[in-house]
Amino acid sequence: MSSASKGGGREKEPKDKRSKAQKRKDKASAAVEVAWHMFDQYYTSVYGERWPALKAACMRPISHCALWNMFASGRECDQFCAALRADLQAKNAVQLAIDKHLECFFLPPVEDGHNFPHPPRCIESGRVCYYPMDAASLLPVKALAVEEGDDVLDMCAAPGGKSLALAMSLALWPRAAGRLECNDVSTDRRRRLRQVLESYLPESTMAEAIHVTGHDCTAWRRGADTQYDKILLDAPCSTERHLMLKADEIAEWSMNRPRQSARRQIKLLLAGLRSLRTGGRLVYSTCSLSPLENDDVVSKALRKMHGGASIVPPPPMPFGEPTTRGWIVLPDNNAAGWGPLYFAILVRNEQEEKAGAKGSDDEDDAPDAAGDDAADDDDS
Repeated sequence: MSSASKGGGREKEPKDKRSKAQKRKDKASAAVEVAWHMFDQYYTSVYGERWPALKAACMRPISHCALWNMFASGRECDQFCAALRADLQAKNAVQLAIDKHLECFFLPPVEDGHNFPHPPRCIESGRVCYYPMDAASLLPVKALAVEEGDDVLDMCAAPGGKSLALAMSLALWPRAAGRLECNDVSTDRRRRLRQVLESYLPESTMAEAIHVTGHDCTAWRRGADTQYDKILLDAPCSTERHLMLKADEIAEWSMNRPRQSARRQIKLLLAGLRSLRTGGRLVYSTCSLSPLENDDVVSKALRKMHGGASIVPPPPMPFGEPTTRGWIVLPDNNAAGWGPLYFAILVRNEQEEKAGAKGSDDEDDAPDAAGDDAADDDDS
């Protein structure tokens, strides 16, 4: 008989000999495992049998394209840019047919995703020659269809790639009175935004046509006189592709993440729609995989506008696929792995919102079937 039995007591459990550091590491690993299980469960419910291939595509490095800077001009600068173009073409760069107003090059993917060198600066003009970005990010700019004399608002503009593309679109009509307002509420992001714009745009353009602001755009200019012809709302979102590459961030994922993002996105979208002139166009975009932040947000905003806004079908796009309300680019559906990028096009109707309509912007709607029957889950 053992001594423990003789004493009538329980046998002592073996002492955990792991160090505190190892215990923290094991706890973190367990949290990552649980989060991945919930994450996979939710996105399998959304994408079904497609999810494993889509997940694998999201885990690969992003292959950027190069948006050419039309403002990098001048005799020496033109020679420099011509030599740079020739170098890119020698490396089998392909010119992308995304928009006739935007010159964009793509190099075949490489293992680490950095298929373009750091963009050089033209000595003569002082401006950077191209801007590396996900090519899918240019589709919302194309969908916005900026025209001569438009007053344009980029509501959440940092880091600045889409703002550059919008500035180039407006520059096609140099004598028109159009302007571009680039807004971001974050001081740090706004500083980065201004640095990007000043590195690529002429001083005259910055002074005459570009305005950088820092408003909270969930309450954008309500009741003010300022209204816009075109608004781009690239809304902050769950940015799942970035989370999937960082174990410490995926560990904090839950269904609250897309739901909380969606609540803010609806406020942003409503504020944007109410800042449009009658007949004005707004493009709502995210880099989220979740329908909770995409089609569902658009559907809820349309309901809250009570006839004051409507959907416009997207024009032909070079890549991507349709959704119920808009268009989405997913990285498993193009050779370069661009995306995810979702957008929808809305226009402001002449019909005003019904006065005294039930429901406020702050209350949660009943969940849409597209997102909530799925499972329980969690940004330029």
